[in-house]
Amino acid sequence: MSLHFNELFKIEEQFAKLYGTGNVLTVYFTQVVFPSFADTNGDGKVDMSDRVVIGDVNPVFIGGLNTRLRWKFIELAMDFSWSYGNDIINGNVYNLMNNGDIRNKSAVYYKDAWFANNPTGTFTGPGAIDWSGYMWAASNSEMVEDGSFLKMNNLAVTFRMPKNILKAWKIKDLALTYTINNVFCLTNYSGYDPEVRSGSSVNNRILPGVDISAYPYARSHIFSLNFKY
Repeated sequence: MSLHFNELFKIEEQFAKLYGTGNVLTVYFTQVVFPSFADTNGDGKVDMSDRVVIGDVNPVFIGGLNTRLRWKFIELAMDFSWSYGNDIINGNVYNLMNNGDIRNKSAVYYKDAWFANNPTGTFTGPGAIDWSGYMWAASNSEMVEDGSFLKMNNLAVTFRMPKNILKAWKIKDLALTYTINNVFCLTNYSGYDPEVRSGSSVNNRILPGVDISAYPYARSHIFSLNFKY
């Protein structure tokens, strides 16, 4: 359950309605915007009772494919997996998109932050105002992202020595294999990996579909030599 993000509104416009365009407060807050959230229950205020379901971490369907191809002395093995229709709560937005502190920020923040020359920005620009008024109490719809993905998990290429050479060397089999793990991932998710499960405290360390500073999967390259005699 989370708050539903509406839009960024300019505080300048609110002060202009109250005090006029020439008022010192109106001038001071010319370049300040603030996030607004939906009053979903219609009680005239926005609080924690306005939280609604904004996503589902469960995919519509998942799948996988393993295939092995062989041509003469070369073998190719591939492993794919995919997921469709699941949402991800990108908890990194709390820190990497919030302008109320001096910690590192995501490059997306500076690209999509609201400035006078970027009025279509979706994040509040640098300043003293937090990105979310309920930042530490509830997530909101701006944190929900599509978690669908297509992954190539493993790719292995094997070269087997021809039998006539094996016979001359008096060995039964000799194979050289090059394997790559975590080859690629096609996804619209802005985080490191859409196949994530993490938490923020001792009580919720593993939460499927939640990304809070989750360590990304490493890519590894492995060479192996196998022989029988």
